[in-house]
Amino acid sequence: MSGDTLPSVPSVPVPSSSDWARAVLAEAGQAIADRSRTVASSSLVSHLDAVVDSLKEGVSSIDLDAIWARCGPALEAATTGLEVVRRAGQAGITWFWSTAARGAEVAACVGRRVGLGTSVPVRVEREALLHEALLKQDALLSELNRKNEASAERLNYLQVLVTQLQAMIEGLRDDRDPTEDLLAVMAAQRRRLNAEAQRMAVLDAGVAAAVWRAERLVGPATAVAAVEIVPAPVLRSTPVVRTVPVIRSWDELVAEATAESGAPATFDDVLSREEQAAVLAQLSAWNEEFEALHRLTPFDWSVAGAAGLLGALAHVLLVRVPAHPGFLGASGGESGWLSRVLDDGFSRLLPADTVRALERAYPVPFDVSASHGLTHPVAGLSPGTHRLQAVGHDPLLGWIFGVRDVLCGSFTALGTDGSVVVQPGVGGVADTGGIFSRLVGAFGTVAGHMASDIATPAGLPPPLFAPLLRLHGHSIGGHDVAEITAAMYRSGYDFRHFLAGGVCTAAIEVVVRTSWLARELAEGKALGEALPVGRKPRLQTGLFIAHTVAAAVDAGKVAITQNPLMVNWAQWLAFFRYALPQLHWLMIGKAHEREVFLDGKLDEAWAGFDASLSRRWRRDFSETPAAVL
Repeated sequence: MSGDTLPSVPSVPVPSSSDWARAVLAEAGQAIADRSRTVASSSLVSHLDAVVDSLKEGVSSIDLDAIWARCGPALEAATTGLEVVRRAGQAGITWFWSTAARGAEVAACVGRRVGLGTSVPVRVEREALLHEALLKQDALLSELNRKNEASAERLNYLQVLVTQLQAMIEGLRDDRDPTEDLLAVMAAQRRRLNAEAQRMAVLDAGVAAAVWRAERLVGPATAVAAVEIVPAPVLRSTPVVRTVPVIRSWDELVAEATAESGAPATFDDVLSREEQAAVLAQLSAWNEEFEALHRLTPFDWSVAGAAGLLGALAHVLLVRVPAHPGFLGASGGESGWLSRVLDDGFSRLLPADTVRALERAYPVPFDVSASHGLTHPVAGLSPGTHRLQAVGHDPLLGWIFGVRDVLCGSFTALGTDGSVVVQPGVGGVADTGGIFSRLVGAFGTVAGHMASDIATPAGLPPPLFAPLLRLHGHSIGGHDVAEITAAMYRSGYDFRHFLAGGVCTAAIEVVVRTSWLARELAEGKALGEALPVGRKPRLQTGLFIAHTVAAAVDAGKVAITQNPLMVNWAQWLAFFRYALPQLHWLMIGKAHEREVFLDGKLDEAWAGFDASLSRRWRRDFSETPAAVL
């Protein structure tokens, strides 16, 4: 019968207690046994009186025929897809079961494996209650269908019991694990298919025995003579009448399967050990295929290691350290060839007169070089470090804090003591135009001011260098991190030197990505698919390894020389840029991708099974629309 809510019958909450469920079932049993029983003689009078009163006014308008039509038992003559397979013969039985049942097992193994939250005794009791409630509700509905044979009081009483039973059934079904229903139906179908297969085997054996006895009775010579004397009969084609199977509702199949089995079904009831082993082998093959897609090959490891070493070596030979008169007690050094090339290039691009013109055209409120006159002094602020300490000068953070300072006329700075100071009312900006025009103007002002500073002797600080001042109180090699940061900037570690190190870091990207493209094209992939862009975990892992190698060499270089100016800040930013996504991939992303991959494989297998079932349906029932699974 259908599990839908009864039409026009109020829903009455029923306690989830099994004691109450047994009381309702007992009352229903007495109502079935005693056709004269009413509310007055019921043991549940105290609870049912209120329900009966609510039904008195509208009982005459309730369409009991509609209730029976929806909740009555399905046609007993209806058959399921099992009938299709039975008519196709034993071969069809084997085909259907091996395809459908294995697909169900694979789906469960991927992530929907049975995990029943209740104990076996509780599940058995619940199944028994559900089965008994369904049977008794059917019996009460049958009597309600014959409403002319009972009094109005009896009908009211039966209505209440049917409502209580329906609420109980829905509650019991809500507590079920969906996989329990699937296993119960599959186990019932397996038992029927096995029975059909055995019956077909018996019939085949009987036919074979009959043929053998006929051959022994006739004999070879007689058989030949019969063939020579008896004319061949005229065969007439007789149309085969095929009964179209009726696809029953899922609730009906579950109720029927649950009634047949006395205990919760398991996969051992659905598949044999050999079939389960075959499914697990298929899952292992799919897992191995997924791992192969994301496993680095020896070529990938070689390219990543070589690119990291070459990038680190290029920084040592071409960048070296900024020119400085002495740093933390070390002797003076000379910057590398690549650093000098970039310095000369910016000097030619932005000569002194251009820099002065840009300074006059793009004044900003955060270009303060001393704490004199400030309401909130900034620790360590001086002409030599004011661009490092003013967050608006940061090549990355400046597009946020610098724009804000321009719009608000404020000055946001970091002190060498780790403090954050926001100074309002510094060099007010005219509040003209709309918000969009002001925002565009603020971005243009920040860009013009950064251009005026990049080619000056002090230059702009490297990106995200200023936040290191917040590490005041933490030391490296006996020196405070904030002091080291300020000293590095004063010694020439500016944005131009950062770009020189960034060229070496970018070279790592070029080597790894170009090698990826060449390998993918050599394997026959299309150019669009082979491009080393987008979200490709194996490529991202190779880049992470390459930058890890380069960062490790850089750390060793600084540790050996005890000179922080040897650090390649661009390399460390690239390392963290790949380290965080790689950590996410290992902890979360890979498991998600595996699930998506296996779901895709299951979808492909199900599509193949659905196509095979559709072909078989068209062959046996060509004029009947196929059922959609």
